Amino acid sequence: MTRTPVSTSSLPFTTVSSSGGNYTDIQSALDAVPSSGGTIYVAAGTYTITSTLLLKQSRTQLILSDGVTVQCNGANVTTLIKPQSSSINICEVTGGKWLQTNATAQGICFDFSDSANNHLTPTRIEAFGTAYQFVDTANNTFYNYLERTQIFDCNTGFNIGGTQANNNTVVAVRVRCLAGGGGTGAAFVDAKGWTFVGCDFEPVGGTGITALSLDATSREILFNNCWIENNGVGIIIAAGAIRNTFLGCTIATSPIVDNGTDTAYINTNMNGATLGNVPKFLFNDFATASNVTTTETDLYSHSIPGNVFTGNGTSLSGFFSGSIVGHATATRQLKVYFAGTLIFDSSAINFAAATNWDVKFTLMRETSSVVRATVTALATTAPAALPLSTYTRLTGLTLSGANILKITGQAAGVGAASADINARMGLITSNMYA
Repeated sequence: MTRTPVSTSSLPFTTVSSSGGNYTDIQSALDAVPSSGGTIYVAAGTYTITSTLLLKQSRTQLILSDGVTVQCNGANVTTLIKPQSSSINICEVTGGKWLQTNATAQGICFDFSDSANNHLTPTRIEAFGTAYQFVDTANNTFYNYLERTQIFDCNTGFNIGGTQANNNTVVAVRVRCLAGGGGTGAAFVDAKGWTFVGCDFEPVGGTGITALSLDATSREILFNNCWIENNGVGIIIAAGAIRNTFLGCTIATSPIVDNGTDTAYINTNMNGATLGNVPKFLFNDFATASNVTTTETDLYSHSIPGNVFTGNGTSLSGFFSGSIVGHATATRQLKVYFAGTLIFDSSAINFAAATNWDVKFTLMRETSSVVRATVTALATTAPAALPLSTYTRLTGLTLSGANILKITGQAAGVGAASADINARMGLITSNMYA
């Protein structure tokens, strides 16, 4: 990324101070910046803005000292500061607390739509409807660099969209969306090539808040070493979004709904587990487990973590295999359960001769509370009841928590005994792990 810094060595220098200086208000100083650009130093104080601050020249540098508050009532000032037109670029705004004073969070603080090569480092943005907006309409919203800002109690941290606002970088920004506001940390609509590094999306009360929302036309966005915690939903990626990447991120108590294509999770941790894009062994069984007398016995049982079914279409697959002791009259029965619901029942079958068996399964998330399951059973010396394939749609589930997947065995009838049914091996994989 190339960012052209504002050079101050040869630019006009003016001061704004409520108690003296070249100007007593910020807009008058901005109006006086010549076409070559200039630097404006704003002294400590509170500056109440009654109409949008307009940057009217490229290469304008606005430096706010410690103790500066720039405030407006969002009901009257819908945008606090922005470039006057798409021809205004290469500006810098540094420091200051930017505050919206109405009791209802509203308005936009920084709207740098259709502007390029700007450097924005306000210290704090508070109580706006949207802290930053970059909605491109002129194919000119690129190479902007934002860093070291705390965004507090805004409904939305970043509103990014248009005809692909692209190749912009955000570093070390904390977004704490307004509790109960139902907002989004960063919302992407038709966005491309943004990079977020070391950012934190962590509201105090996350109900109804989404940390990151990528629409169907957003692509190639990188989140590097970001922290996402305590949101109602951590990440929503719509079907159609492609090649978005999460590198070294941590996602805690914030579920993922990922319907995108080629989303990459690299060294990214969710609730203690590493996410990825190729199947990984969740569980492998290689110790023999047998039925006990004539009771239904758990052969292999595993707690499936809540972060496996993170998005619609995520799935787990696997198999259990073993052997059965043949008997003239006694029966053998295999069952598979998920989340306490029976998803496969071989029924009680008589195997006159010893045989091997194999049960294969796939479970796929339909919604946050619905899973579709298919199970197929085979045996080497199968009676008429096998092979058998079943399909079950499970509803009312809580997929954000752990759920038990298990296979049981039961021998019954005259002559039935322990170790008539033996599980020899099993394997479970998930397409959300790597």
